[in-house]
Amino acid sequence: MHREDAPPVSGWIYFPHPDTKPTHFQTPDVLELLLPWTEGLGYGTRIRLDVPAEQMSFRSE
Repeated sequence: MHREDAPPVSGWIYFPHPDTKPTHFQTPDVLELLLPWTEGLGYGTRIRLDVPAEQMSFRSE
């Protein structure tokens, strides 16, 4: 994960598949980032994710 004003942070991307959480509704486009505490990171912070192509792909509709 990269931000303009900070060094990169390594972590994991978790996709909470809707079928595995039938009683906890989230829209199907939600990704969760599992990262160490990152000062200044919060809702609305613009970030860039670098993900190996063989692990995950993104598409826009």
